[in-house]
Amino acid sequence: MPSYYDVLKITPQASDEEVKRAYRLQALKHHPDRNPANRTHAEQRFHLINEAYSALKTRESRIAYNRMIRETKQSAINDNNGQSLFARLWSNFIGSKV
Repeated sequence: MPSYYDVLKITPQASDEEVKRAYRLQALKHHPDRNPANRTHAEQRFHLINEAYSALKTRESRIAYNRMIRETKQSAINDNNGQSLFARLWSNFIGSKV
């Protein structure tokens, strides 16, 4: 799944004004009324664009979004015991060689 930054086609360093400008551009481009031939896809994309804007429209919300992304990535790397992905892979590799 693309990040909300990818959805709006901006960088994490974008200003509030740049976020708003990118949102408006993407919302116009993917608005369902402008894409009647592929309305279902346009509605899904438009909904995702609105979600992205809601999450990134202010500096504070971008900080919270970035924190959530970091925590999600970290939890994906660590298992329930806090063992890193590398440690699990190494353990599996060594275990299979014994």
